[in-house]
Amino acid sequence: TAVADAPAVPREQLTPAQRALVRKTHQTIRGVTQDFETDLQLNTAIAKLMELLNAIADFDGEVGGPEAAGETDRAVMGDALRTLVTLLAPFAPHVAEEMWEGLGQTTSLTRQSWPTFDEALAREETLEIPVQVNGKLRSRIFLPPGTPREEYERAALADERVRAFIDGKRVVKVIVVPERLVNVVVS
Repeated sequence: TAVADAPAVPREQLTPAQRALVRKTHQTIRGVTQDFETDLQLNTAIAKLMELLNAIADFDGEVGGPEAAGETDRAVMGDALRTLVTLLAPFAPHVAEEMWEGLGQTTSLTRQSWPTFDEALAREETLEIPVQVNGKLRSRIFLPPGTPREEYERAALADERVRAFIDGKRVVKVIVVPERLVNVVVS
């Protein structure tokens, strides 16, 4: 039987596990494409394919396998599997063709176009931001991309572990590198 096509479900209506697999799929397309186009970094492209394979396996385990998966689960998984096989084709064309047929595809994999990624779907929903006090890592905060600088500062200063290191000290300044780092300087 053919693997289900990609869902026509808005991203906001996908479960967190479904969104994570869609995100990983698009991140993999972006990464492998860049590895081919710019650097010919074949070893890192293979590593990215292995990461996608692991994400697919984790997703399958989370939804309880194909029998327990709903229609949207199967569609998200199908899209990830077709993408994986398509991206694998330059490395192992014969095996990829067999896998393609195993997914129920009736046309040859050689007739498939290279997948394209959607930057919005590849973007992380939450970023893990390291928080330093006087240059030493003390905690991590989690914020969505595009968060204003003031929110980084507020979240860092409100963090319990950071507060333990700044209690009784004067905050000289808070250095914010959006989407990368917060450093609280105390004296």
